[in-house]
Amino acid sequence: MHFSEDLTPDQGCLAFIRGSHRYQQQYPQVRIDHTIPSPATFKIVPKAGDAVLFNVHLLHMALDNTSPRVRKSLIYSYSHFWVKNNANAIPKDLDRLANTPVRRQLFGIPSDPKIGPFNETLFAQSIGKEARDVLSAGRDFLFTAEEKYFTTK
Repeated sequence: MHFSEDLTPDQGCLAFIRGSHRYQQQYPQVRIDHTIPSPATFKIVPKAGDAVLFNVHLLHMALDNTSPRVRKSLIYSYSHFWVKNNANAIPKDLDRLANTPVRRQLFGIPSDPKIGPFNETLFAQSIGKEARDVLSAGRDFLFTAEEKYFTTK
């Protein structure tokens, strides 16, 4: 995840369940009320430019955004093809957030019920350059992170 602006603690931050990557395969699903502070969770409150890299086997969640500001982040997921999105990854107030054709597309809501979200095209050609710029910035970020943190010399 990459953050383009500072987040506040009430802005739907990323949180992890400590040590969950070591749970046995059939371990019962953990139920934590994230509205109550718990030593079992660790919340990330990022600043602009921060990147968070983690193994998806670590149980993680986006906390509820109770602030009036929209949380913005770029999420790059690299995992096995069989890893699917969970239904709980969809925002509770999707109707409020997916209120334009472009936002609906970003949330994977097809414009035509017969067409899946992966067959979508840009609705407004005027945002084509902006979309290409975002993708280019994401690629640049990943290459820089790879060179800095994962390349052995």
